[in-house]
Amino acid sequence: MKKLLAMLGVANFSVVSVSSVISCKNAWNNNQLSIEYWTR
Repeated sequence: MKKLLAMLGVANFSVVSVSSVISCKNAWNNNQLSIEYWTR
């Protein structure tokens, strides 16, 4: 039972970290686009 909970915790953590990295990349891309738009 503890192993299962540990595996679930690790899976949850990895999903959260991956989604946060993806959202950071999306925010960075949007930021770059707006910077290019305003400095054009």
